[in-house]
Amino acid sequence: MGAASTASTTSVDVAEAVKAVRVSSRRRQPLDAAIVAMGRTGFHQMSRQAPADEAQVSVGLFCKYFGSKEDILLAAIIDILEKFRDQLPPAMDLAGGDPVMRLIAGFRQDTGIVDENCDAVVLTYRRAAPLMPTAANAARSSKSRPPPRCGPPSRPGSRPDS
Repeated sequence: MGAASTASTTSVDVAEAVKAVRVSSRRRQPLDAAIVAMGRTGFHQMSRQAPADEAQVSVGLFCKYFGSKEDILLAAIIDILEKFRDQLPPAMDLAGGDPVMRLIAGFRQDTGIVDENCDAVVLTYRRAAPLMPTAANAARSSKSRPPPRCGPPSRPGSRPDS
């Protein structure tokens, strides 16, 4: 029974992982479309139809993923923050222990993320102020890691500039 149980558990785990990837992929398309539509029309001027048309889905399906424009904006902000969280530390770790090289690697990765996600970054920059309490609470409640450090941790009692 042990081998059969392990095989069925593994197949269930794989099936759940495949399902999660599909759901994430389906949600990604309307989010990307909404970011483009908001960039073109502006946050307040965007209709519910515009991002649905951009994503080539029905308004009903779009609303299934995002109930409001604020939900779209929050999803875009969280998406960008997750990219920084997931991509900066590994890039800096690959640079080794030299603080200057870590800073350079972090800056390169940062600018690459901004370049690859320019529409979303501009949107979040322009529209984040109204959502600051909501975004701050979402960031606090997420399982985010602390920001990467450029050098070794400081010793208690030492001054950062010494």
